[in-house]
Amino acid sequence: ERWFAQRGLPAVVRLTEAADPAIDRRLEARGYEHDLGAIIMTRPNAGLVPPNRQDVQLADRPSPYWLEAAAREPGRGGAKRAVLAQLLDHITLPAVYAGIGRNELDAIGLGVLAGDHVAVFMMRTEPHARRQGLANDIATSLTTWGAGQGATEAFLQVHPSNAAALALYESLGFEPQYEYWYREKRSSSLVPSP
Repeated sequence: ERWFAQRGLPAVVRLTEAADPAIDRRLEARGYEHDLGAIIMTRPNAGLVPPNRQDVQLADRPSPYWLEAAAREPGRGGAKRAVLAQLLDHITLPAVYAGIGRNELDAIGLGVLAGDHVAVFMMRTEPHARRQGLANDIATSLTTWGAGQGATEAFLQVHPSNAAALALYESLGFEPQYEYWYREKRSSSLVPSP
């Protein structure tokens, strides 16, 4: 708590199912609120089915349209395009940006090669384009790209409350591996240890 306070930041702890449940209870008792988490899901890249659509665009850099679609994601705190572009510039591993649509993209995703794994990130489908199979084709395109780069397994993370995304990824052969969540101390004052 002191380390975070010295930097003007709220104290944050990341927990997984492997953590002793007493730690989570103690943090809650100290005023740490439960915050966003995710389920990590994986699948082998063997037996991938190609995407249904042929119009998935893959690029090694995000286009202005890709950045605009990514910046509209509600969970990203209204990230501005310029800030998002700077963050993405720090990716040093091979990466691919997927999109469907012309100027205003209807669906996007990001694939990053990490050793023999391809990570699937930043999946987003515009509300007007949902339930048309676009996310399926983006995810399949990213995992197929990763397999072509030598990745033998794909992984992603999804918020536990996103039932539609969980169903989609399970239909693509992804299986839950573990869950994590955060505890965040939102008040700036330190609570003395008991």
